[in-house]
Amino acid sequence: MRIGLFGGTFDPIHLGHLAVAEGALDYLRLDEVIFVPAGRPWMKEGKYLSDARHRLRMVELGVAGRDGFSVTDREVVREGLTYTVDTLREMADDSGDENEFYVVLGADAYSSFELWKEPAEILRMSTLAVASRPGGPAARFDKLDKICPGGSSRAISVPVEQVDVSSSDIRSLVSRGENISDQVPADVERYIEQQGMYDELGGRSD
Repeated sequence: MRIGLFGGTFDPIHLGHLAVAEGALDYLRLDEVIFVPAGRPWMKEGKYLSDARHRLRMVELGVAGRDGFSVTDREVVREGLTYTVDTLREMADDSGDENEFYVVLGADAYSSFELWKEPAEILRMSTLAVASRPGGPAARFDKLDKICPGGSSRAISVPVEQVDVSSSDIRSLVSRGENISDQVPADVERYIEQQGMYDELGGRSD
């Protein structure tokens, strides 16, 4: 099977995330995109982050009923800091050589890929699927050759219709009591309201 792994904090998941996942699913003809909410992402240490169980539940609600999408709690239940390379190893061990993995990520995440834990190992085990704006410049992959020989051949640009939305902006809007119905799935919006998510931020966006 051709499997896309889409990791992130998803705090909260929004329509932009879903657009990236749908673009990867269709363009790469994946069998499945698995959303991987991070437990303790190393890049977020010391920054605001909602409890993992809330973020996991929002992703579950956000992808429910959407063909080709699923969610795993692998990183949420794992102790310590969570890294993509560890998740890839686990999933590869579970499936043997049966599955082909694609790490789905946005342009912002790709810009710091060389700082990730064991980026060369990620490229060995998977192909990077980097979202790009249709008609716009594709992501440059030459920097991957500096990570490992032939690294640029282990990445592909995926055209995705961009949705002008961000999790930090949504958190800020919610904390000010403003409407987010056009930015997140309806079930996610209801969960945020029911749980009082982001009320404590007082307008802060980070």
